[in-house]
Amino acid sequence: MIAGGENYDGARVLRYAWVKSLFDECRLYNVQFCFMETGTKFEKDGRIYTLKSKELQSVMAFKSGLQFEGKGIDWKLHKLQTDLFDDGWYEKRFGKKCLNCGLKLICNGCSNCNTCKKG
Repeated sequence: MIAGGENYDGARVLRYAWVKSLFDECRLYNVQFCFMETGTKFEKDGRIYTLKSKELQSVMAFKSGLQFEGKGIDWKLHKLQTDLFDDGWYEKRFGKKCLNCGLKLICNGCSNCNTCKKG
């Protein structure tokens, strides 16, 4: 299961208690749970936070501790056409920013595009 808040003007508030209840239920049934980002408006302990940066939203979701690996999924990936991948089969890569990212649990890794080094 993947949970995250909305990111746009007029976004609804995502409540921590709701995300936590989903997390608890997923743990109970050994289902993978990824809290990927808080969204623009996030409420915890009666306080509403405004987080405009998607990177900050992801880091705060990760810091919440609401990540659970759960039972693994047996994925069957097949190469559909020869030009789908430039130089062979895809290889996961993770950079420094990935260490505290809310998506790390479900991410396919970095493509080494160097975007994170630009800013």
